[in-house]
Amino acid sequence: MTGSIAPSGAALSRALTRHVQPGSPHQPRAVLEVGPGTGAVTRHLAQRLGPNDTLELVEANRPFVDHLAAALRHDTRLAAIAPRTRLHHGLIQDRQLGHYDHIVCGLPFANFPPSQIEAVVRQLLASLRPGGRRVRGES
Repeated sequence: MTGSIAPSGAALSRALTRHVQPGSPHQPRAVLEVGPGTGAVTRHLAQRLGPNDTLELVEANRPFVDHLAAALRHDTRLAAIAPRTRLHHGLIQDRQLGHYDHIVCGLPFANFPPSQIEAVVRQLLASLRPGGRRVRGES
């Protein structure tokens, strides 16, 4: 369930979020982060969200979900976006997804069998709006 022994660093977080630019208040965007872990990349995403953008987080590891839930209440970088953020516990392949303008994926694909990788990627691509951006980490 955990793909790394340490949270993503600042350079990786910036690289994963570089395509998410603050949007217009008149055109809110939906952003999905899959596998946010303890929220290192989420904190960078928070800085890039426009005032009406929404963020959906899907995390399989219960302790990480609990950590993120607390961070959304107490970490000033995340508390600012908490009202526009939905945090879900579970596997991405078990979720009914919406449609997103940006998908950031930090899943540790090297730990998954090929059939699972294919199913997850197919699901994420089907949830990406036309013209949307997807960025995947190298976990």
